[in-house]
Amino acid sequence: VSATDADDGVNGEVIFLFQQISLKASEIFHLDTETGVITLSSSLDFEERVVHDLQVQAKDGGDLSDTAKVI
Repeated sequence: VSATDADDGVNGEVIFLFQQISLKASEIFHLDTETGVITLSSSLDFEERVVHDLQVQAKDGGDLSDTAKVI
């Protein structure tokens, strides 16, 4: 996930957070709060679940935010 902010200083710093993530999904996926990179913490089981729908929030130091859907 990628986001930028044109502000200077703290207001221009963006962090990434999962929104409304299930316990199971939080055990499978890891989100780097500084880079927005999503990686696997464990193996995917396609027999258990074919699609994972994740909501990622990008938030700046000025408390503005936006959310993206990651499938």
